[in-house]
Amino acid sequence: MRRCSAASSSPPTSSASAPSSPSVFRALRLHWPQLCQDLSTRTLNPAVVTDPFVREAVGELLTKPEPELAQRIAAECSGDNWEGIVRRVWPNTKYLDVIMTRAMAQYILTLEYLGWGLPMACMMYASSECYFGLNLRPMCDPADVALDRVLIGGG
Repeated sequence: MRRCSAASSSPPTSSASAPSSPSVFRALRLHWPQLCQDLSTRTLNPAVVTDPFVREAVGELLTKPEPELAQRIAAECSGDNWEGIVRRVWPNTKYLDVIMTRAMAQYILTLEYLGWGLPMACMMYASSECYFGLNLRPMCDPADVALDRVLIGGG
């Protein structure tokens, strides 16, 4: 299992689909006080994190109390301005990696607002069942995404 600390280089913020990212930030907006409590004390509220496998996995990542990280998150999340929250909470993030074609395109403005100028990469086109397209220009403007190759599984 990969471990990341607040000082480490962050991986890209990644989501299987564009709607997932705003949902994550909506959850962060609602539950940041509990997250900060959990980070400060190295405990997980059993009423919130009920799945034992999730509790175990998070417990392996959260090896010690992180009060400084909790204070930084609280300082950013307690205000009303969520523009650029990705850069402020995860300052090492280099780009947002989400699928933004077709029906997902409606989330581009929200992701631009949350990412505050972070490039958005759209590397593939997928459905809930499979990946079936590859974008050979992943860093192009989301409005210009075109699938250069269609991948068809044959067996």
